[in-house]
Amino acid sequence: MVAKRIQDNIDAAAKIATNSVHKAGDIVEGAAQVLKGDVRAGAGKIAASAANIATTAASEGVKIASQNLDGVREAADSVADEVNKPRD
Repeated sequence: MVAKRIQDNIDAAAKIATNSVHKAGDIVEGAAQVLKGDVRAGAGKIAASAANIATTAASEGVKIASQNLDGVREAADSVADEVNKPRD
C-alpha cells in the first residue's frame, strides 16, 4: 500500500512537471506574439497557460495530500486498534 502511494505521488508530480513544461512553451509563444505587436492574443495565451499550470498543480497537489492523509488515517487507526485490543 505504501509503495503504491509513493508511486501515485511520483506520477502526480511528473504530471505537474510535464504540464508545466508544455504550458511554458505556450507562454513563450505568447511572449513572442506580444513582441510582434499582437499584445491581446499574446497576453491571453500567457494568462491561459499560467492559469492552466496553476490549476493542474493545485488539483494534483490536493490529490497527493488527500492520498497521504488517507494513509496517515489508516496507520493511526491501526495503531489505535492495537492499543485498544483487549489484553489477557
